[in-house]
Amino acid sequence: MKRIISSAVLFMLCLALPASMSAKNKKAPPPDLSNVHSIFIGWVDLNPSAYASLNYKSKDDWIAAINKANADFQLRCQTILAGRTVSGAKNKEDENAAGNDLAIRFDDVIFDSSYVLHVSAHLIDVKENKEVATITNARYRGRLCALEGCVTKELDELGYDLQVLIVPKAKK
Repeated sequence: MKRIISSAVLFMLCLALPASMSAKNKKAPPPDLSNVHSIFIGWVDLNPSAYASLNYKSKDDWIAAINKANADFQLRCQTILAGRTVSGAKNKEDENAAGNDLAIRFDDVIFDSSYVLHVSAHLIDVKENKEVATITNARYRGRLCALEGCVTKELDELGYDLQVLIVPKAKK
């Protein structure tokens, strides 16, 4: 009798375990951002002091590349987030997202010597001051590009990931 009961309990555990494991691996559905009409794109703060490790001749040259990459990224976001008003930070101190529905802030930004961009993006509902979605610890690698072009290509990939989150039914 004990053998039958223990076999039945073991059998029930075997049936329940795959169901609980599959529930653990399910992703939460993406947030509904269809009502977002205006978006503030924060500054992607690439470390200006890293110019030497990235083979730039001067810090000013690297800062100019950072500024250009951010401006190009913001313009690209205006294109890929079509149908929405997109504004962007003018510099790394500009965090004024007032008047927008959504703010996208970036942190953990590193552009390493292998020309790989590491970044986390936080989508924040401005009215409720609540994070609604995150892209964490993403890595983007520009392929076949000059140094400055790599940053732009990698930010483009980040922009496409943002598009998938923000624009309903968008495909990467």
